Amino acid sequence: MALKLSDLRNTAASSLPKRPDLPPETTVTGILKVREPNYVPRYVTLRQRIDDRMFTASFRVRDLEALEADAAVESVALSQPLALIADQKVSG
Repeated sequence: MALKLSDLRNTAASSLPKRPDLPPETTVTGILKVREPNYVPRYVTLRQRIDDRMFTASFRVRDLEALEADAAVESVALSQPLALIADQKVSG
């Protein structure tokens, strides 16, 4: 049986880290990679472009579901405080 591209789920959903345990209205930052040049989802605030398909952005925790469902979004990497990263390396 041949695999169809439409059978694959959006890669944004699998690339998102565990949802932060924060209130839905909390603003978080992250790096987004999109499939279409210069595309910025309407529910995010562009912070800085890395190139025409990658940029840093701010958005609300509640918007993570929309990012997962957006076919034009390839991946999302949420920013983490450096202290949290260091703690994970020590305990992990």
